[in-house]
Amino acid sequence: VLEVDEKTISGRDGETEILEGVVGDETAKLPFTDWQPRSEIEAGADLRIEDVYVREFRGVPSINLTEFSAVTPLPDPVEVAEDAPRLSVAEAVGSGGMFDVEVVGNVLEVRDGSGLIERCPECGRVVQNGQCRSHGDVEGEDDLRVKAILDDGTDTVTVVLDDELTAEVYGGGLDDALDAAKDAMDKSVVADAIAETLVGRAYRVRGNLSVDDYGATLDAVEFELADDDPADRARAALAEVGE
Repeated sequence: VLEVDEKTISGRDGETEILEGVVGDETAKLPFTDWQPRSEIEAGADLRIEDVYVREFRGVPSINLTEFSAVTPLPDPVEVAEDAPRLSVAEAVGSGGMFDVEVVGNVLEVRDGSGLIERCPECGRVVQNGQCRSHGDVEGEDDLRVKAILDDGTDTVTVVLDDELTAEVYGGGLDDALDAAKDAMDKSVVADAIAETLVGRAYRVRGNLSVDDYGATLDAVEFELADDDPADRARAALAEVGE
């Protein structure tokens, strides 16, 4: 068990306590939900988990434990893969969705909805013109985000950076961004500064990939300058296929 959090959700029968987190072994990592919270499931525990079902959302599988699932502590530690599989963007997108994957590519564009944004205080969705799709008129809460198009020569994917990764590439936190927008009397200066930093450079991105009718999105957990040129890697891969 790599990560575990206790959560309270609301449903038709009132509030329910659940566990959510990530489990892994030498082959892969996957998110899980335990609908009958068990004391054995804690960070660092080595377990055998049986009689579960797998649910898929936007191509990403997750493990679900029910009252019928069995959890058995193991006497020996389970080895967990440290690195995510590195794939071309085309391979990753072609998989239909993956939890914990790595790609390398060039940032072509920083999309609208990047930089300073506002989120609904109720659900966390991005607010447009004071409107939340779920809660209507709301007082949005300021946040930072990047949505960038990454291309490795085989395909493209939209990479999403959260507030912490966005602050790293911007070179300042939320307060710095708000000050810059106030001085310029224009929120777009934050997105413009981010685009100037990112566009045209190659980055290594690790995260969780989801694919639906609207395209492929990679929610990044790691984002850093790449050591190699993704175009060269793509050409080498295509050459191997042609041999």
